Amino acid sequence: MTTSETSPRLLAGSMTAAAVCLVLGHLWNTPSTLPAADYVNEVTQAHGRFAAATLLTSIAAVLLAPAAYGIGRLAGERSPRLAAVGSTLAAVGAAGLAVGASTIGFTMGMLTAHDPALARKVYDMASDDAFIGVPFYLAPLFTVGMLVLAAALIHTRATPLWQPVLLVVAAVAAFGAPAGGVAGAAGHAPLAVALVAFAATLWRGGRVVVGQPAASPAAG
Repeated sequence: MTTSETSPRLLAGSMTAAAVCLVLGHLWNTPSTLPAADYVNEVTQAHGRFAAATLLTSIAAVLLAPAAYGIGRLAGERSPRLAAVGSTLAAVGAAGLAVGASTIGFTMGMLTAHDPALARKVYDMASDDAFIGVPFYLAPLFTVGMLVLAAALIHTRATPLWQPVLLVVAAVAAFGAPAGGVAGAAGHAPLAVALVAFAATLWRGGRVVVGQPAASPAAG
């Protein structure tokens, strides 16, 4: 199914769901920057919350792909190439995030439930092994894609200027945000707000071009 064939309201729904899952998932998640012993202890003590956080962040990452195409739809008719490049880059980056978050989260969730000592060893190994981080190497493409989409929206004036400006701030903030805790949720909150704003525009009917200058009457 192409972007033009996808219902704007379906895309809006995916964007809104992604926003909610993004903030809650990172709020409940355990920061992966903790030392192995602290990380495993925290996950073990709140295993249900960690499992929910892993599920939510994985769902959010998956939904970021159609969310990117939804943003691209707003500028697609007037800047199709730029919108296509931005949405594709963002979707590839989101796919990497989804694979990485789900693999690490569900693996550590299983190990901490059955063998905390082994979980600590695996956590230490993963910290020093570049292979486990391969999916996350794609994550910067999400940021780049969102910046390209923001440029497309500014170029086409398809939305109020504050929306693509917010998208730029949100993409940079999310890239530098930690994976869990209050700081992680706060770092991803601007992206959630931006997604809801774009979802509202799509829900109202899709592409809304603003700020078009009136044509000058021909001299008589």
